[in-house]
Amino acid sequence: MSKQIKAKNVLCTIDSEGRLKHWHVTSSKCLHTINLTETEGKAAVCMDFSSDGTKFILGSEKKDSG
Repeated sequence: MSKQIKAKNVLCTIDSEGRLKHWHVTSSKCLHTINLTETEGKAAVCMDFSSDGTKFILGSEKKDSG
């Protein structure tokens, strides 16, 4: 028997500033934000989910400092 995912109507986005955001679509509220440029000096460039929606992977690259 597989686990049921309790969260519904969620969306993850990445932007050119290196922020990953987790949204609740129905309420339009941002639930979490991870800023990779502040913590890792990296920019998020792509993201994908597992077929059951329980895991995701994020690809990033190091930003040039100048």
